[in-house]
Amino acid sequence: APTLELPAEGLQGSQNLLELFGSAAAQPLLADSSFRRQDGSWRLGSPSASDGETLFLYPPAELLESNYGNEAASRISRAQAEITLQSTNPAEADVYFGIAFRSVSGGEIAGIQVQQVGSQVISLALYQDGEADFVTQRSVNNVIARLRLDRDSVSGAVSAYFNDALVGDAMQFAPADAAILPVLFVKDGGVVIGVSAWDATLE
Repeated sequence: APTLELPAEGLQGSQNLLELFGSAAAQPLLADSSFRRQDGSWRLGSPSASDGETLFLYPPAELLESNYGNEAASRISRAQAEITLQSTNPAEADVYFGIAFRSVSGGEIAGIQVQQVGSQVISLALYQDGEADFVTQRSVNNVIARLRLDRDSVSGAVSAYFNDALVGDAMQFAPADAAILPVLFVKDGGVVIGVSAWDATLE
């Protein structure tokens, strides 16, 4: 594949991660993945129930670097996604999904989780290192979530938003100059989400 010509400072501003996963360079990553394009959108997850826990999807730092340049993983200040709960297996008790940041060096994770707790009720939680800390419940007609994470440029702390409303307090995370990756996650087995938008902002 031809090498991208990138400016010395790398690409800046909002970058479309769905376009990145649709590129030829990302196709080997998708061969054994449950992230797929379908009906003009992207879907993540499996309709079949399983004994799995949580499925995580994120672009490797090398893919970000080859497409965006200048230590792209160290320049991520925001990630956001629009996610719709597409289907669930009736036998599945836990139905959840969310977005997060993952530290490249240590693997720490900080993000926001949406969980369906009733036919028209969801709970919102701050998600850190495998633990979901409940914050609030919301009544909804459909489980459609605009999720956003902002990373403080000085402390590296992460603030989470649901439909542009702040959820809980900022979470302590990796240092502000640490390399991180944008993450989608979903219950592994019995839950399928549709992802109509997924972007990362680079400084």
